[in-house]
Amino acid sequence: MVWILVGYFTGYEVGYIAWGVGFLAGAGLRYFAWKSDIEESVAQGIAAAIIAIGCILVGKLGVAYLLVEKEKQDIAAEFDNASFDDDTMIAAEAHQIVAARNREGRPVPRPKLDILLDGDPKNDFPKDIWDEAARKWRQMSDAERAAAIEKEKEATRQQAEARVPDAMSVFKGSFAPWDLLWAFLAVGTAYKIGVGTYSNE
Repeated sequence: MVWILVGYFTGYEVGYIAWGVGFLAGAGLRYFAWKSDIEESVAQGIAAAIIAIGCILVGKLGVAYLLVEKEKQDIAAEFDNASFDDDTMIAAEAHQIVAARNREGRPVPRPKLDILLDGDPKNDFPKDIWDEAARKWRQMSDAERAAAIEKEKEATRQQAEARVPDAMSVFKGSFAPWDLLWAFLAVGTAYKIGVGTYSNE
């Protein structure tokens, strides 16, 4: 749980927590064995090591899941508060016109890169397409415009969420060479304490 909280709130996974996980796994198993009057054995050390690795993997997966969910929540909040002005909606209509023409075999030439980067959506389309889209937008009733805005907002939000990697991809990408060291220390500590190497007897 500590691993998940630290990773979620800081965005970093602190490796020495894995060492602590190994200590707790070994100590917990030794305490259970002591309370149950079970003799020390190699099997206990192996079990403690497996528990430690399992806890580390679950912790890393938990961090990945929470970070992905937070990103999706941030996107949802951004679009809930977003304001789609007339130019934005006319541009959305223009995109639909371009798509329709492409399907009809009348491809629309793409604007030059410097025009795409000038920040004015009107310049992203040929004049006739923009004018047609603007005319369609002006002819809509207030209710139709509100519905179109919500539809465009939802479509844009889904596109943004689609670019967010899934939790398993984040989990796989979270592994680094240092993880091998921390995993080795965690497993070693869990095994030694679990098997009774650090016993006071």
